[in-house]
Amino acid sequence: MLAVALLLIPGFVLRSKQTTVDDLGVYMGPVGVTLKNSMIAICVVFPVFIIGFHIFQTSILGAESQWDLSELNRWDQEIENAPTDPCRASESGPIAWTDRHGLWILGPPKTILAISGENVPSSARRVSCTDQGKAQAGTSVHKEQTTIRAGSNLRGLLVSLEGKDSIDLKISLNGSDIESNGLRIGRFQENVDGLTASKTPWWIFTYFIIHLGLIALPEEWFFRGYLQGRLDQRWGTPKRFLGVQIGWGLIVSALAFAALHPILIPGAHRLLVFFPALFFGWLRARTGNIGAAVIVHALSNLLLAIISRMYGVI
Repeated sequence: MLAVALLLIPGFVLRSKQTTVDDLGVYMGPVGVTLKNSMIAICVVFPVFIIGFHIFQTSILGAESQWDLSELNRWDQEIENAPTDPCRASESGPIAWTDRHGLWILGPPKTILAISGENVPSSARRVSCTDQGKAQAGTSVHKEQTTIRAGSNLRGLLVSLEGKDSIDLKISLNGSDIESNGLRIGRFQENVDGLTASKTPWWIFTYFIIHLGLIALPEEWFFRGYLQGRLDQRWGTPKRFLGVQIGWGLIVSALAFAALHPILIPGAHRLLVFFPALFFGWLRARTGNIGAAVIVHALSNLLLAIISRMYGVI
């Protein structure tokens, strides 16, 4: 919805004015030139970012690097990451998600949740809910034949996924298999028929396509194309930086871009997108259109997702 709004607002605002979106540079530019500018930009900036990220993670946060191609394998995005307030979410029905600890499966209070299937591990950890409503793993419970059960005083199970590339499990509550679409998975609690998932590197392709079309393009279209372009028209571009004329439009549009991010997903750290926004704005000023900024923006998001896995961040 936000992506659609960001794409439509410029045309709506300019509909009765002589200025058009093309006049502001709100277009992708020639394909060859755009790709060339994008490649030059990432060759200069990405190595610097990777080095800075490594220093921050290892020297400041004390993380250890885990550079291994196997880290590029990722569970289906639909099942990754916990929903907000998982204990409360599970009160209306079973939910499941994966994270670095394994596969979490929670059911409503005072029900007996069980998992079964050919690839059920020999044991899992019991899960309870804290007074603050957070899921908490405890002691181990062992498999009985092909089934692992959590008692009615518990809320679910945490299954280790170490060494596994696929999930294919059946879930039951009080001895009855869950009904069709009776399970919700991942952060967005998508309804599914059963608990099946795979771990592959194909997420890289889908991640890039999604971020290119639904995030980078709408955001660059509005903030760098429309907003920076309009502000540059009003305030001018009196300063020259690295061979490019820039002005307050670049700064203000970057500030607006940064301010949006904590609203969508809370977290003060999300204000840090102000700094890459300055670079995207410079690219827009350098090229006269948003093409390179869109591609570099999407590739930057992908790069962050990849290297974060190499340090156990996600």
